[in-house]
Amino acid sequence: MTFSLTESLHADFSEVYTMYEQRRRGDEEAFQGLFKRAIQAIHSTPRLHSLVDDEYPGREVREYFIKRFGQRILYSIEGETLVVFAIVHATRRPSAWHRRLDTFQ
Repeated sequence: MTFSLTESLHADFSEVYTMYEQRRRGDEEAFQGLFKRAIQAIHSTPRLHSLVDDEYPGREVREYFIKRFGQRILYSIEGETLVVFAIVHATRRPSAWHRRLDTFQ
């Protein structure tokens, strides 16, 4: 299976990392470690994780939830292609991430 991380995911990670860095000492490293484990889990067992509730018609979108930080890592599976494309906080408006799907094929 082809696996990729989008530029928007990298931007989200930087933003979230910086936010935790400014909040409390050590939270950024804890988030980074949990994020790395999430990416490994997604890569090794992509269909194990939940389909999103705020679905996008015609696309298989799943999420890995980092409970400690309330962050959702969103990814799409299309055939043999797995694309991790966003990190969004669970309190954000449902479907706030839909526009991201238009940025990759």
